[in-house]
Amino acid sequence: MRLTLFSFLYKIIRKISIMLYSFWSMLMGKPFDLETISDFGNRQLSHLDSMPFDLFYSFSIPNGIITSFLNYEFKSPLIAASFQPDKKALSRWLRFGLGGVTFKTMMLDPQTGNERPRLSEIMVNGKKSFINAMGLPGEGVQSFVNTILDENIFPREIPLGLSIGGDNKEEYVQVFHDINRKMSSIYSQLFYELNISCPNTNDGKMLSEHPDDLLYVLSKIREESQCPIIIKLSPDQDEIEILRMIETIKSVSDIGINTGNTSYMSREKAGLNEYNFKPVGGGVSGPSLFLKVLNMIKLLKPFKLPIIATGGIDSGEKAKAAIHEGATLIGMASALVIDPYCIPRINQYLGIHK
Repeated sequence: MRLTLFSFLYKIIRKISIMLYSFWSMLMGKPFDLETISDFGNRQLSHLDSMPFDLFYSFSIPNGIITSFLNYEFKSPLIAASFQPDKKALSRWLRFGLGGVTFKTMMLDPQTGNERPRLSEIMVNGKKSFINAMGLPGEGVQSFVNTILDENIFPREIPLGLSIGGDNKEEYVQVFHDINRKMSSIYSQLFYELNISCPNTNDGKMLSEHPDDLLYVLSKIREESQCPIIIKLSPDQDEIEILRMIETIKSVSDIGINTGNTSYMSREKAGLNEYNFKPVGGGVSGPSLFLKVLNMIKLLKPFKLPIIATGGIDSGEKAKAAIHEGATLIGMASALVIDPYCIPRINQYLGIHK
């Protein structure tokens, strides 16, 4: 009852907030910027963090869904995909029942990203989805590491994923090194995700197009750490390209695959214009990716590499289907924004349908 009520209230409040902000933007003659209302919502939810009880978001994880992934233990197979820059939001979702989180992709230096507005809510095949052309904005790796260690808001035993990016292979290695030398002795279950498939940056696909450079980065990481490494693929990548890359890297130890980045769509096809979405296109996330994710799992299954299924999973039935096809973990993004109460619902479903 509590779960149903809070889920309903969250979705209603979110819808009303977006409508009010849209109306205000129109009155002020400014473009509607979903990123602004998203940041505002995270700040308001953070006020609940200091409350002396966990009425709004603390849900137990059912017994029997503990999942092992590359020798790490996840209390639930559900994890946050690498999209959320707000560390407190990630920490909050852990209390909803996630088994782990992956931080938004970090670059070596601070990045402003693409011109705003660069995030929009759209409908794809009748389903609510998002299109973003953020361009990997962020505080830079040094600031990220310092704030994580200073804030100390993540349990030390929870698996934490660090998504890393770079404009060239040396930057990937440097970002990894800067994180690992400070955090590996403090957090016992770190894993690294190489974002080689970002559709809305100039160099976000550099490693996916050059397997030898990817192998170079992996070998440099392995010289310093035996932590699990996840390769983040895109549903837009050609199957032959994916298979060629897997053949190149499969000899590296403790490697996993994440099926999901966003899928590129032009601004016009998304029904947007330059006023409400500045970039010419962006990456779509949401339910429309789910069938592509299942197909990627089937493609990758013969290689016997552990798989994180990310893309369009917002229900227990979809999570179970991905696991049945061969996925070990379930990465979530859009669903967490639309309704984070899907986390305990999916956990409950998986607990029943073991």
